[in-house]
Amino acid sequence: SKVAFGAITRRRALAGLAGAPLLACCGGQPNSVATKFLAFSSGYAGEGQADFLARLERHLLNLASGNSGLRRLVLHSLKPGKKHPLIDAPERVARIDAMVESWWDELPDDGLFPSFGMSQANSVSFQVEESIAVSPEARGQCLLAILFRKRNAAHVEFVDHWVNTHGQLAATVPRVDGLILNELRGGTARTQSGNDLVDLLPADGVAQSYRRDMDIPLDSPEAVRWYEDGAKAIGMSISFRSTETEIEV
Repeated sequence: SKVAFGAITRRRALAGLAGAPLLACCGGQPNSVATKFLAFSSGYAGEGQADFLARLERHLLNLASGNSGLRRLVLHSLKPGKKHPLIDAPERVARIDAMVESWWDELPDDGLFPSFGMSQANSVSFQVEESIAVSPEARGQCLLAILFRKRNAAHVEFVDHWVNTHGQLAATVPRVDGLILNELRGGTARTQSGNDLVDLLPADGVAQSYRRDMDIPLDSPEAVRWYEDGAKAIGMSISFRSTETEIEV
């Protein structure tokens, strides 16, 4: 069954946000490690977002009930968000309706991943290395950003600064109540037609930022320093506002 995060208790909402709670939630052993993937997708031409999300959700429910190696599954419904005050967005941004977070003990070999078996849909997926910069107190909605490094920087340089400097600074910023940094590794695209989502393949990271009130701007001195630091490593950013739904497995 599906459960909207707003209806989950605080303890349930915290499960899966860091290694130990995720393992405790999903029955893994303390030293076991689940492999995390992110998949971005959009419906076919002429299909509205609501219809596509309903179709994707039905498929994810079937996926969750039929794969013993799947540990956790979260569906993000995406709407365009405000751009970073100091970082440009790409000139052309593909239609992106959804992001799916998934954690696997063992990946299926029947083609369900990375496309999740969806026909008539565009998708691009990545294996990721997840870092918890600030452990979220609760989940339900987040500000999500797909990030591209500066042109003269290597991926490893971007990740080092983003995780070890920028992520550490987040803990000093008032009203940043959670921050998950996902380093993107090796993208794969699936399409039934022209797929603008291939433009995401060079991306380096995805940030998930949680706040109690996402409509209140961050304007403290700490926030100004944090934004300025982000602009040192991030060349472009595509921003979204996400509503999260957990698909129980």
